[in-house]
Amino acid sequence: MDDFAWATGLVINFHKSCFIPMHTEAFVASAIASVLGCPISSFPQPYLGLPLSPTKLPNSAFAPLLLSFDRRLSGRDFADPPPSPSFLERIVAACLPLYRSITRVTVVDGRSTSFWLDKWLPGEPLATRFPALFSHSTRPHASVASVVSLGLDLQSRLTGTAEDELRVVKIFAYLLDIDRLSTRVNLFHKGCASSSACAACGAPETGRHLFFDCPRAVELWAALEVPIPIGGFSIWDLQGPSQTSTGTWQFGLATVLWSIWKSRNDLVFNGVAHSTASTLRRAGDDLSLWRWRLRSPDREPLDRLRSRFLTRAVAYNNTLPPPPPVLYFPHVYMDWLLGRFRV
Repeated sequence: MDDFAWATGLVINFHKSCFIPMHTEAFVASAIASVLGCPISSFPQPYLGLPLSPTKLPNSAFAPLLLSFDRRLSGRDFADPPPSPSFLERIVAACLPLYRSITRVTVVDGRSTSFWLDKWLPGEPLATRFPALFSHSTRPHASVASVVSLGLDLQSRLTGTAEDELRVVKIFAYLLDIDRLSTRVNLFHKGCASSSACAACGAPETGRHLFFDCPRAVELWAALEVPIPIGGFSIWDLQGPSQTSTGTWQFGLATVLWSIWKSRNDLVFNGVAHSTASTLRRAGDDLSLWRWRLRSPDREPLDRLRSRFLTRAVAYNNTLPPPPPVLYFPHVYMDWLLGRFRV
């Protein structure tokens, strides 16, 4: 064995090895172990995570392995994975997303249910439904029970997902300001649309019409009490509510325009019409998520602007809106979540 180690460069650590005798007298096994300098052991012996034995093992011998699988599949141990996972652990980790995609979890005490990755609520896992918010989580493998007791632990940083969204909105606002969005009038002139008519009212769908002159847009700006100038103007010249800073208003303005555009696309491509109230609520939901892109001192005025959006939505609709998305503003809506899904 020394010659083998010298020839191959594979040094044998006898202190971490064990000697398992088979059909050998005890005194002979003891003498061999003394020469090797390693302890005597017996079967079953764990090897690469599996119990190794020359004979068939009882079911009880696999209990530690099954327990390890159970912990891995439940997500309880993934918060602090070992620095060097075993071969079996790597297999379980690789197959875990597939396992979670075809299974659904029933919450009992919440300790073995992954808040983000398991399907414990109707629909897809929360990480899939809210990828931008999930990208802010500091504990992606947290259980339902730990979120209930400790909260979501979101970090206020500009993630890759948030950067992509911010980039899209910036490009959208720039194209809107120079009237280069893919409105029906622009598409019709390029031969890419069969009609230039607005899907909501039938008038030619220019950028000015879609965002400011269409009856739906007129209702929205009237609900916000924002006057629309006559003639050409830059979107950044729109006057916001009193006691609202320019930076805060431009941030909120972008969310309103973005919400109008998304509502228009829902109508054009999906046949889904959105009311003024739902468009304002959508803008408020975006502000709840996008507020994390600002410094802490700048979030409070943005929260006040969001409250204005939601208040105007309620006043316009004259009814209470449905519960807002739970995960956009978790420290406010956690009570609502716990009321619906008590564990």
